[in-house]
Amino acid sequence: MGHQRLGKLPRTRSWLEVVALIQNGASADQVAHATILAAEIDLRKAARAAGLVETVWLLCQLPFTARATDFERSLLDCGLAVPNEPGVLDLTSAFSAAVDARLHNNRGRTENSSTSWGDGHRRRGQSTSPCASTRHAG
Repeated sequence: MGHQRLGKLPRTRSWLEVVALIQNGASADQVAHATILAAEIDLRKAARAAGLVETVWLLCQLPFTARATDFERSLLDCGLAVPNEPGVLDLTSAFSAAVDARLHNNRGRTENSSTSWGDGHRRRGQSTSPCASTRHAG
């Protein structure tokens, strides 16, 4: 079996408590609760990180776009410019470009920097895409 290395934990009292719980054989519930409390400050910071927020928002839209009757148009409504019948690399590239385009400090970094999520439906009329009806406030 492989190991996943996460780096060093912060040496705060709350993280030392998590380590102590694991060393003492605490239940998974106890360890999970202590971990959530220990990570709370960093999780609050992450919630304000524009790149993470935009990435998670877009990831949440993908299952809905996959169910849309016009997959490519639904992706475009979310800011993902893809060719007809896109492959994995097309989706990955478009996803990265869409996130970059939504981050103010990345303007001009990608070819698709002028694309803004949700703008596609306004240029082409009404859409049934989830991105056309829900616009993330970012």
